[in-house]
Amino acid sequence: INALVDSLPPLMDLLHQLVPLYPLLARVVQTFDAVTRLELQRHGVDTKVKLVFLEMRNIMAVILQLVSRDDDAPDGIPLPLRLYNLVVDTNRDILEGANACDAYMSGPRLAQAHNAHQWNEILFGYVRRFRQRQADFALIVALYSEPSNSAVDELKAYISQPYECV
Repeated sequence: INALVDSLPPLMDLLHQLVPLYPLLARVVQTFDAVTRLELQRHGVDTKVKLVFLEMRNIMAVILQLVSRDDDAPDGIPLPLRLYNLVVDTNRDILEGANACDAYMSGPRLAQAHNAHQWNEILFGYVRRFRQRQADFALIVALYSEPSNSAVDELKAYISQPYECV
């Protein structure tokens, strides 16, 4: 696909130079130009579909970090209670996002290309939403993790080193 995309501008330039010599070709060149632009837009949206699923996977990767966490945060709220609304909302978002991707992918190619801008906005909205859900889960993981003292220990070791003049 990248080779096709890279070859299009020179091809289109040559075709547009040919049209004044053979005006009869104008219609087919314009049609090819329009269809090509639409197809490139559709491929851009196809990439967004993959990105939506990548963001869903990223949420699951953060959720995996909940393994072996304390059940109580410092504020005393149990982990399942804190997770409940976020899980319900994330589940709804994943279902809606998957349905949107399916609706886009199952539509006719010409409709996909023609409505590429709309689909781009819709799918990027899900990407933003999933990134926010990922951040929400990461915050909960942090709340239910024991604080790490490794950074503090490294700082103490650095401070206790003898001072050297260069």
